[in-house]
Amino acid sequence: MPQLVAAVAAVAAVAAVAAVAAVAAVAAVAAVAAVAAVAAVAAVAAVAAVAAVAAVAAVAAVAAVAAVAEVAAVAEVAEVAEVAEVAEVAEVAEVAEVAEVAEVA
Repeated sequence: MPQLVAAVAAVAAVAAVAAVAAVAAVAAVAAVAAVAAVAAVAAVAAVAAVAAVAAVAAVAAVAAVAAVAEVAAVAEVAEVAEVAEVAEVAEVAEVAEVAEVAEVA
């Protein structure tokens, strides 16, 4: 009879250890899942941050292109004004030449 009690106690002890081990295993799996979830959220946040930086860079690039185009347009207007000025000077020179010819005549 004492042997039976000892055997039952041993089985109960093994069962208790097994139950504790099972709980510990479940807790470990839950901890790993929580870490994985946090890592996934961090990865999504990192991708979103990269996308935001890329969007800002794209806007800056478009603004830079627009600024270059604006500078080119201003330069073109200045060039047209310069050509008009040269034409005006040539016209004045021509008029002066005609006046000189008339004077000689």
